Amino acid sequence: MLNICGQHELNHIALRTHYKHHAELGGYDLLANYTTPKAVIGINEQRPPAMILQKYKWLYELLIKLKYKPDLLHIYYAEEYLRFSPFLFPKIPVVATFHQPPENLEREVIYGDYSGRVGKFTHALTKNRFSKLAAAIILEENQRAILEQVMPTEKIHLIPHGVHPDLFREIAFEERQHILTVGNWQRDWKVYEEILKIFFEINPELTFVLVNRSLPSEILARLTKYQNFKYTREISDSELEYFYRSAYCLFLPLLSATANNSLIESLVYGCPVVTSDVFSIYYPFKGNYISFEHSTEAYINSIKHFVLLSEKKRKDVALKAQEEVAVIKWPRVAEKVLQLYSELIRSSS
Repeated sequence: MLNICGQHELNHIALRTHYKHHAELGGYDLLANYTTPKAVIGINEQRPPAMILQKYKWLYELLIKLKYKPDLLHIYYAEEYLRFSPFLFPKIPVVATFHQPPENLEREVIYGDYSGRVGKFTHALTKNRFSKLAAAIILEENQRAILEQVMPTEKIHLIPHGVHPDLFREIAFEERQHILTVGNWQRDWKVYEEILKIFFEINPELTFVLVNRSLPSEILARLTKYQNFKYTREISDSELEYFYRSAYCLFLPLLSATANNSLIESLVYGCPVVTSDVFSIYYPFKGNYISFEHSTEAYINSIKHFVLLSEKKRKDVALKAQEEVAVIKWPRVAEKVLQLYSELIRSSS
């Protein structure tokens, strides 16, 4: 039987989390739609399992060992699940994808305390689990140096996060109304408030819209002081798409990053991005649709630049963004992952 990428299906298991904050067509677990694993195991936050499984997610590794006999195991979220698999499955390739930016990733691979005290204890028992992996997949080049501390560099493969093909539609140009920010993880709220305050003073008519399901109350209290700020907690995927299409740009101040769903979604919808200079020099998207900044003045100038674009220039920027981000449509990404699977299985047989 062939999978969606036209290759013969492999007897493999995917261990993943389905996050409730991801859009219907978002999240790394969509990879399974294109690689057709024999089973997809792990946490589904829409239907949470027993508390012990939520707290100690690596117990799923033991469940897979008891129930399945795969030819390959792919752990989609290594920082959450990877503990015992290289020892439980010594005769098959174990692949793990790492999502965390360098600082958090180092906490996990060096100290093992990203998941708390019990995580640190199990890490002490299995410190060499990384070197025993058949392959590690990184989503951004800035993760490589961290993993090189615990495993051979030839086992580390850069394969970017994918984006769902159905998100690619003809660019719809709505009336521009606001500066948009989406999400919560690794956002630099100090910078966000600083820029919000400055624009309130120099251009109070320009609204900053924040879409965020889990904004800490103390941050919200600070931001609501500014009359140019609008906060939205729960919206549908179609409403979120409208926010992207009607924004002058996505303003994304970050503390660190690897793959960033909000950034990619913005480019897919033709919305330019002003973000922080936290990505490696190998980050694939560098066109006139994105600006990487590191100072207050630079953020302000980049936002002003996208606000003042002519409609013709805005359309050109949008089309260029959508064209370049198409290289990471999920079928293309899945083809690279399946090729890696095949190479690992051949070398292990």
